[in-house]
Parts: sequence; structure tokens; C-alpha cells
Amino acid sequence: YRNMNKNDSSLALLTRCRAVAKGIQNNVYQLAMVEEHLGETYLLFEKNEEALKYFVSAYTIFQKLDNKADIAYEAMCLGRTYSKLGQFGLA
Repeated sequence: YRNMNKNDSSLALLTRCRAVAKGIQNNVYQLAMVEEHLGETYLLFEKNEEALKYFVSAYTIFQKLDNKADIAYEAMCLGRTYSKLGQFGLA
């Protein structure tokens, strides 16, 4: 939905997907991906603090999984979000 500029629909669907992902055992990778997408959607709404919360969660999960490619992407997302928040030292 984000690609179609239907960010409200994206947020609603991702919120439901997150609830489903959290309810499935051994589904942490998918949960992290949903949280990453939630973070990206909140950035579009300029809700940077909320975006940060989801990016930190996804980053933490990817670290536990030792998924280096996703860790790198989340680090970029975190840097971008911290920059938007004016927290350049953390970016």
C-alpha cells in the first residue's frame, strides 16, 4: 500500500500483520520484517519517535538472529530516523 501512497491502509494492515506474527511461535524474522515496514510507514507520517521504536525492535531481533544484511539495513534506518530527530550523534 505504501507504493500506492495509501499509507493509512499500509499502517492498518501492518498493525494486523504484527499481531499475527507475534502469535506464531518461531516467527521472529517475519516479526522483524513487519516492524521494519511499520517503522518505514511511520516515517512517511513523520512520526519519527514511533518509527524509531519499530526500527530498534527490528534491529534487536536481527542482531539475535545474526542476520548481517538486515542488521546493516536497520542501522541505516536508525541513522536516518535519528537524523530526522536531530540526534546526529546517534545517527
